[in-house]
Amino acid sequence: MKSRDRITTTLDSSLIERIDRVAEFRNESRSATIDRMLANGIEDEEKMLESIGVGVQGRIIALLIENPKILNSLSKAVGEALTDEQLASIEESGSDVIAAGKRYRNYKKTVVEKGKK
Repeated sequence: MKSRDRITTTLDSSLIERIDRVAEFRNESRSATIDRMLANGIEDEEKMLESIGVGVQGRIIALLIENPKILNSLSKAVGEALTDEQLASIEESGSDVIAAGKRYRNYKKTVVEKGKK
C-alpha cells in the first residue's frame, strides 16, 4: 500500500464545486478525485518545466513568454486575440516560469548525477 500524507490547502469555492461535480459523476470521493487530478497533472507540469527554453520548441515558447506582444500578434493572426488581463498575467509571470524551468532542469541534472555515483 502506498504511503499517504495528509495536507491542508485552501481552494477557491468555485474550484471546489467543480471538483465535487467531477467526483460525483465518477462516483468517487473528493479526496480521490483531487489525488487523481494531481497525479495526472504533475507529469504535464514537469514536462513543461523541463522543456521551457530547451530545443527549438522550448526556445520559441520562452521567446513568446518573454514577449507577450509577439504572442498577442500571433493570437490575433489566428483569430483569438488575448485580453489585456491575459497579456498582463503572461507578462507578470513569464520570467518566473522561465526561471522555474531552469531550476527544474538543474534539479533533474543533479538527481541524474547523484544516480551515477
